[in-house]
Amino acid sequence: MDNLKRTLLVVDDEEDICEMLADTAKQDGYNVLIAKDGTEALAILRAEKVDAVLTDLMMPNMNGSELIMRTRALGRATPFVLVSGVNDDSAVIGAFRSGACDFPPKPFTTEILRSVVNRVLDIGARLNTVDSLLDRLAEENTEIADQVDKIRRQQQ
Repeated sequence: MDNLKRTLLVVDDEEDICEMLADTAKQDGYNVLIAKDGTEALAILRAEKVDAVLTDLMMPNMNGSELIMRTRALGRATPFVLVSGVNDDSAVIGAFRSGACDFPPKPFTTEILRSVVNRVLDIGARLNTVDSLLDRLAEENTEIADQVDKIRRQQQ
């Protein structure tokens, strides 16, 4: 899949970290959206098709785990990568329980970041393709539409 068609949402309340993460993804040819906190990120997720989210765990207003749960409540299976300077086992376990695909501990190298981002964007792009195909099938057949709605409700 073409990197230019993939969109990564980067969420961090520290502007310099957010820009560094976004710049790395842009260098790899991805479309990047930026949010300064979970509330802003949730608004973007409601309005835009995003293939993956790279978010800080600890932020004011809404932390990364809560952002994942609220995104799932919207019926979105968008893959998330949580990053944090917190290296405690309970934070890592909590991140995965909330639905994170990965949790690379800070500090991480650019190579690790690129590897993780590439992987989750690939997952997200495939999920979006499946979602689009289901939408097209549902438009063509009301019986299938009912089944698609049932599946999506179960995913929430």
